[in-house]
Amino acid sequence: MNIEKLNKEQLVPYYLMASYLYYITHKLSPMSDEEFDSLCRRLIDEYDGIEHPHKSLVSLESLRAGTGFNLAEKDYPLMVIGGAHDWYDTYHSVDKYSNVNVKKSSKNRK
Repeated sequence: MNIEKLNKEQLVPYYLMASYLYYITHKLSPMSDEEFDSLCRRLIDEYDGIEHPHKSLVSLESLRAGTGFNLAEKDYPLMVIGGAHDWYDTYHSVDKYSNVNVKKSSKNRK
């Protein structure tokens, strides 16, 4: 995933979805550790200019630490939870007929 290609309003949802998958469901996020770190750095740099309804869930302290561990399951909005599961399922989808993982490469993602 190319973090630099995300518009600034996408940074908060991707941070929350990746944190939810990793810290709450204990599933591997479709985002690598390096991409998550890059996302945190970009959020820090652009924090003041971001307007998003869930921005209050993202603290600068957590971003500086490169973590979303401070959030409890009850803190995540249903929209984030649903989006996280959809993102995970799409990334890890299996072709039902051939039983072959059809994970998309990051080059083919938009």
